[in-house]
Amino acid sequence: MTSILSSLLEQSTINDHEEVVKACNAALKESRSNIRTQHVKAVALLHLNRFDDVIRLFEEGGERLRGEAQLEYAYALYKTGDLEKAEQVAGEIDSRGAKHLEGQASYRLENFANAEAIYHKLLEKPQEEENDVRINLGATSAQLLWKQEGSLKTKRKAEREDLEAFETAYNAACISIAQGELVQARILLKQARALCEAHEELTSEQKQEELLPISVQQVYVLNLLGEHEEAQSISTDISIDKIPDLSTRQIAQANKLASTIGDVNPYITQRLLSSTTTLTRSDKLFNFQKLAMERNRMAADLASSKFAGIARSTEKYLKTHSPPSISPRVNGVSCANAAAHARNQLGKLGLKTILPLLGKRPKDIGLVATIVQIYLLTHNQGAAIQIVEKLLRHLDQSNSAAEQEVRYNPGLVAMIVSLYSLEGRKSHIRTELAKAASYWKHRSKASPGLLRSAGLSLLGSTSNEDLKVAGEIFEELRKANPNDRYARAGWVASFATFDPSSASADSESLTAIERLTAGIDVAALEKVGIPPAGTSAASTLLKRKRVDAPLSKPKKKRVRKSKLPKDFDPNKKPDPERWLPLRDRSTYKPKGKKGKQKQATLTQGSSEKAPEIAGAEQARSTVVTASSGGGKSKKKNKKK
Repeated sequence: MTSILSSLLEQSTINDHEEVVKACNAALKESRSNIRTQHVKAVALLHLNRFDDVIRLFEEGGERLRGEAQLEYAYALYKTGDLEKAEQVAGEIDSRGAKHLEGQASYRLENFANAEAIYHKLLEKPQEEENDVRINLGATSAQLLWKQEGSLKTKRKAEREDLEAFETAYNAACISIAQGELVQARILLKQARALCEAHEELTSEQKQEELLPISVQQVYVLNLLGEHEEAQSISTDISIDKIPDLSTRQIAQANKLASTIGDVNPYITQRLLSSTTTLTRSDKLFNFQKLAMERNRMAADLASSKFAGIARSTEKYLKTHSPPSISPRVNGVSCANAAAHARNQLGKLGLKTILPLLGKRPKDIGLVATIVQIYLLTHNQGAAIQIVEKLLRHLDQSNSAAEQEVRYNPGLVAMIVSLYSLEGRKSHIRTELAKAASYWKHRSKASPGLLRSAGLSLLGSTSNEDLKVAGEIFEELRKANPNDRYARAGWVASFATFDPSSASADSESLTAIERLTAGIDVAALEKVGIPPAGTSAASTLLKRKRVDAPLSKPKKKRVRKSKLPKDFDPNKKPDPERWLPLRDRSTYKPKGKKGKQKQATLTQGSSEKAPEIAGAEQARSTVVTASSGGGKSKKKNKKK
């Protein structure tokens, strides 16, 4: 058997793996339990991308073969989509190649913290694949920023080494997208495209294949920036059928539909989104991508008036995922369910059908968020606050630890705090943040942002009890991160009022006030003064300039000659009473004895009354005369 295997290996080359498999099959007919031959066959099958056959071979070979060829077994598991088992098997192997495989499996499983640790460890002893490790680490960093996990909770800027290759530039662009820096991402994607097109070692076919994901990402960024024309121009050059990865193909289809300008047929959009190819186990979307695609399909179904179908499918899903839940998928499905019941109507018509659902699902956060959004669109902040407060009361009454965690979830707390801020309810904000901080400050999953907001809010209180609570909050933040200057400053501010001796030691380590105020022109501030609330200093100065400026003479309105009377004299001032009836003018002189007697009883002319009283009487007399219709009555008397 040894001689057969030796001759087999001597005859094999990198291009004749089929012949190796045939020779191994012939050898295994004589000895089915030969581990060495099975190992050679497994390697040949891997080269032929026959991964399912490799798995069957390892199942037939048993533990002996799996122990002999652990790396090959782990790779076959990875390629067939059994990522959990591939990560476990690769983690038990002490070799550099196995660490690469474990990192890839962890990445696909969205265990980005483990993948990050593996790639950092590989970079400690760099070898010839160092560039590939840096590329994979950049992709992992982008995913960590999306999930706000790991060591990259703070913002990361693109470095010079990120612009040396198109792969690293692309990953840097993804990091910028995760941080919300879309303009920077747009520049980096252009750089990645230029580097890929200028790459000398890639063939034209390879360049086209590498440019496809860059183009897909460019369309996404341009749509978010509102550059729809440029996005549509790039999307027209994307050949979706030529994209090898099915997951990337689905994303490209969605981005291409989103960049369409003009009237869009919702029924065609719905058909295109629902006709995407089913993904394989080895080529799946990440969870956040899957969630976005599901929302796209539900939105397309709602736009094409498939209300009954959406209502049935979402209700079926919600029965198996009972609220309350902070899962984006559950709350998104709940929102789609509400839209289906409301038949895409907003305002009072939409609320009329959605509010009854709240009686059936009072703890449904997605439903509450939908109702709050509709109320805000109608500028009814008070009703929105009542809805959220009712939800919080339901959660407060629960004894479940899971529901208590939902109650003080940073997102839900931020919702009620934002609504309170719209109404200017500062005391309510302080109370809510203090309750949330009291719940989270001794827990490992505490959100630093929530604790900071709570501490800052409590610092505005005049109560020593609130200041002590603020000090406890900042103390917990300092324990979590001793270098956090924000927490140190907050701790000093909280103790400076009632315990100055404790705060004096740390106050010296803070930036001096003289340094903070070095660039401030005190004289200019005093000269400007304090602007009223709700206005800026610039607007105040502008108003002062307008007031102090000399009044310019109003421009005379030019009147067309066709509108002027024939005897018009431009040098003569027109009569200001020309618009009044003749009997109301100061120059009016009635004719006849009766007319003169009647005129004497009226207030027109040179009356000896006080000017302000005479004016008032004249105004009252004018109004009565204008609305009395006396002219008509005279005509009637004449007719009689």
